[in-house]
Amino acid sequence: MTNKTMDTAYLNNLFLAYATNSISKTEFSELMGLIAEAKEDAELAAFMEKVWNSHELSQSFTELQSALLYERIINDRRFVPSAPKIPALQVAEPKGKVIFFNGWYLQAIAASVIILLSAGLLFYILDQGEQSVDEIAYTKDDIVAGGDKAVLIMANGQKVQLNDAIYQVAEQKEKINGAPVYNSIVTPPGGQYQVRLPDGTRVWLNAASSLQFPLSFSEKTRTVKLEGEAYFEVAHNKEQPFLVEAADQQLKVLGTHFNVEAYTNEPAVKTTLLEGSVLIRNTRAVQLGTASLEPGQQATLDGKKISVYEADLETAMAWKNGYFIFKDEDMPSIMRKIERWYNVEVVYPEELKHVHFEGTISRFRNVSELLRKFELTGRVHFKIEGRRITAMP
Repeated sequence: MTNKTMDTAYLNNLFLAYATNSISKTEFSELMGLIAEAKEDAELAAFMEKVWNSHELSQSFTELQSALLYERIINDRRFVPSAPKIPALQVAEPKGKVIFFNGWYLQAIAASVIILLSAGLLFYILDQGEQSVDEIAYTKDDIVAGGDKAVLIMANGQKVQLNDAIYQVAEQKEKINGAPVYNSIVTPPGGQYQVRLPDGTRVWLNAASSLQFPLSFSEKTRTVKLEGEAYFEVAHNKEQPFLVEAADQQLKVLGTHFNVEAYTNEPAVKTTLLEGSVLIRNTRAVQLGTASLEPGQQATLDGKKISVYEADLETAMAWKNGYFIFKDEDMPSIMRKIERWYNVEVVYPEELKHVHFEGTISRFRNVSELLRKFELTGRVHFKIEGRRITAMP
C-alpha cells in the first residue's frame, strides 16, 4: 500500500465525497479501485474498515446512515457485492391476483452490510465505461431522493436554513411576557431532520413535518407540538413528563421510544410504541377517554375513537430506517408518501386507487428507480414531467 492509501484523512474524504454526491470521476475510480484491491490485501481491508468506523466519520454519519451508505455502494450500477442476492418480495393485489415487486428485506440488508464488512469491502467491476457519476446516476427527467434539510423558525419570525445533519437546541431561559419562547423546525417536502432538545431527547422529523418546542422546558412538564411525522427517543425524567401534542391527541411519556404519524392528509393519527409506555388522550372527544400502549402496539385515532392494535414495527419505522416498506398498501397511500419524500405531485386515474402493492426499497434511490419497481409488476406505468408524475394503467 502507498502512503497516500494509508492516509486516514484522504480515505475519509473519499467516503464523504461519495456519500454527498460530490465525488469526481477520478475520485470515484480511485475509491472503487481501493475497494477492489482490498480483496487481495488484508492490511488494506482492515485499514479501510478502521477508517469507516473511526470517530471522525461517525461524526458525519449515524450508524444507520453508515449502513445506508454501504447499501448505496452495494447497489451502484457498476458494481455488485460479494454478498448473496436477496430474493424478490411477493406482492398481492385484491381478488387473489399475485404479482411481483423486487425489493430488499431490512434483515437481509443488515446481513449484507455485515458480510461486506467482514469480507473487507469486496466488490468487482461490471462496466465502469467513460460516463461520469452524475451522467449515470441521474437523467433529465429524474428526481433525486430527499435528504437532510430543514428550516428553523424563531419566535420573532426569523428563518434560518439548517445545513448540518443535526440541530442541537441550546437551552435559554428567555421569556416573552412571562411565557416560554417557542421555536419551530420545519422540514419541507423532500426533507428530513434530526433535532436534539435541551433535555437530551432526540427527535427525527420525516418530510413535510414541523416540531414546535420551547427553548427551556417548564418545571412541571416538557411539551412539544408536532405536525407530520416524527420518531422520538425521550430522555427519562419521572419528575417531568414529556408531552407531545399532535392533531387531536396528546401523548404523555416519561422516557420512551415511539413514532407519531399525524399528517393532515392521512385518514388517522398513528402512534407506534417501541420502548417504555405511552398514555394517549383524545383532546377533541374527551368522553372517549384514553388509551395506554405497551411496546409493540400501535394506536390509531380517526377523530372519533382510539383503537389499539399489534404493530408492524418494521413498516412503521421504515421511513426512519431509510426505506419504503409497502405491505398490501393501496395506491393512494403509497403515492402520498412518494409526494412527500420526493417533493412531487402524483396524479392517477380512479381505476388505480384500489390496486395494492407490497415490497421494500431504499428511500435514497432516484424516483425513476422506485417507480420502475412498480412498473415491473405490469400493473402500472409512469411518466415524469418536471415535478409532476402521472400514473397510468
